[in-house]
Amino acid sequence: MLHVRDCKVPWPFVWVLARFSRKHIFSSRKLPPPEWTCSAMQDFGQRIRWKWFFRNSSAPKPSIVFRSTSHGGHVVDPGLVFWLDRFHQQMIGEMLRARKRAKQKKSAVPNMSPLVRWGLSLLKSSQWKACWTDKTASYALVERKHIAALHHGVFDRRMYIPATDDKQQLSKYYAKYFNLVKKIQDFEDSRELGAQLAKSPKLPGASLISQLNFTVKSHKPQVSVRNLHCSGRYSFKGLGLWLQKQLAGKLACIPYLITNPNQVGQFLGEISLNEDITVYKIDIKEFFISGELESLKHVAVFENDSVAKCKFIADTMDLLLTSQFVRSSVTGRCVQVREGSGMGLPQSGGKADAAFFIKLSKICSGKMLEGKLA
Repeated sequence: MLHVRDCKVPWPFVWVLARFSRKHIFSSRKLPPPEWTCSAMQDFGQRIRWKWFFRNSSAPKPSIVFRSTSHGGHVVDPGLVFWLDRFHQQMIGEMLRARKRAKQKKSAVPNMSPLVRWGLSLLKSSQWKACWTDKTASYALVERKHIAALHHGVFDRRMYIPATDDKQQLSKYYAKYFNLVKKIQDFEDSRELGAQLAKSPKLPGASLISQLNFTVKSHKPQVSVRNLHCSGRYSFKGLGLWLQKQLAGKLACIPYLITNPNQVGQFLGEISLNEDITVYKIDIKEFFISGELESLKHVAVFENDSVAKCKFIADTMDLLLTSQFVRSSVTGRCVQVREGSGMGLPQSGGKADAAFFIKLSKICSGKMLEGKLA
């Protein structure tokens, strides 16, 4: 579906955008680098090794679909190692031959018809930009002259304050990051954990600054945009995942925190509501987008842990909350986020759930008994 209001749009735009969903990936005619295939083959080999290692275990086996950590040097059957080596060699050989054929026959690379390429070319050179809609898998056409104004309008919201992307200014956050990694490494007595946490800021393309994007709220009478923070290669991902794991372990025993839609259906099927029941509705934006940072810096769920652990968990929360930066590639502006649990970041869900846990306990008198509200 294409959303257009009170204007005439050339039919090739409508025809092209109607053929593709937001899940389609448009790539150039440039061939993918061989390193991608080699990396994928290494990941596949690690998954197969884990599958073999857990073949007789009654515990849930790691899925071959999902990325797993390094196999860690466990003993694997020599026959499997031989098969994986041969399979790797054959796949690499086929990849190299396919690249050679593609270079010799340029016409074999494109998989779009001339009409599709023509429509996309017209759209690219036109006054319109196809933007995702917020609630439906469709597009809204926005005039390019308004894009910069929309970006400025987003950054003028109260959740942002002006900032700079100067490396010297950002270096203090990196210094705090590595200091916390050292403390966690010493506390857990694990050099391997410390090495894993310290890796994410050093990865190619890693950045502490997210990129601004938006979706169009075409489903509302007064059309507006929803701001998105795109953090594909987040520098502090290692520490964010570690904090999320710590929070998940504490929040797993709380029965009223729903983690998937199936739990909602199961919960509604097991209860009966009467007129004495009070229903509270708290918008998700209260935590993810507009939640005050001070209200999100809490360690109440870690009250039974040691003072030392509570201290560096509090320091970790403070660092991850106060080091949120976003840049607009359209206007060049850079801002610091002063509200929200960290849109699009790995630790955001856990912090929002913990904030909900604290707020709900206060609403219901704050009396807790074995993870259940009294």
